[in-house]
Amino acid sequence: MPPRTAHHHLRALVRTTTTALTPSLRTPPAQFARAYSRYSCRTPSPPPPYTRYPTFSATTVTATATAPWTATTASLTSTSTSPTAHSHWIHTRTTYALTSTRTFTSSHPRPFPPLPPSSSPHPTASSPPSSSPAAAQQIAATIEHITELYGTATDEFEIAAEETAKNTTYAPDDRAAAREELDKLLAYYEEVLGGGDRAVAEEVKRRVGGRIRELEQGVLAMEESALHGD
Repeated sequence: MPPRTAHHHLRALVRTTTTALTPSLRTPPAQFARAYSRYSCRTPSPPPPYTRYPTFSATTVTATATAPWTATTASLTSTSTSPTAHSHWIHTRTTYALTSTRTFTSSHPRPFPPLPPSSSPHPTASSPPSSSPAAAQQIAATIEHITELYGTATDEFEIAAEETAKNTTYAPDDRAAAREELDKLLAYYEEVLGGGDRAVAEEVKRRVGGRIRELEQGVLAMEESALHGD
């Protein structure tokens, strides 16, 4: 074997150094290998499950009640409009109002009985004074005025009785109005009965007295019921 020269020694030294350094260059450090393995092997998390929610809308429903007042209210009901859309609310601003309207209805009271026909066009000694034309005209005028007063008092009484039965805020004022109209009717009726013409007074009492007393008893019963809270 030829003797080793300096060139051979240099080549052997370079080969040995290269062989020793190659594994360290090709193999990454342990900590980097672990980190790389952790991030490269991780799979992305699945998305959260998709849930379908219905969409709700606010719908205004108006309820109206009449007689003798009108009450307007508003309520909200939910209705599903789209089962596949995302959940959200549609807000609707509404104005809530409560109004009361008094309703008056004329009952058109029945007319009082007509005057009985006179058996004789001229009064005689045996004929009653009411059969005279002057007395008949006076009775007719008196009955007509009493009919107007009676109709107004009856209307007020019917309104007051209805409001009292429902216990509304208008009931006290309506009872006072009914009492006022009844007092006007009674005052005029008592004036006629106390007048000088007895024949006219008796005829008026016979024809309208009973219905006036019935109306008076109705107003008294209503006031008594309201007083005791029945």
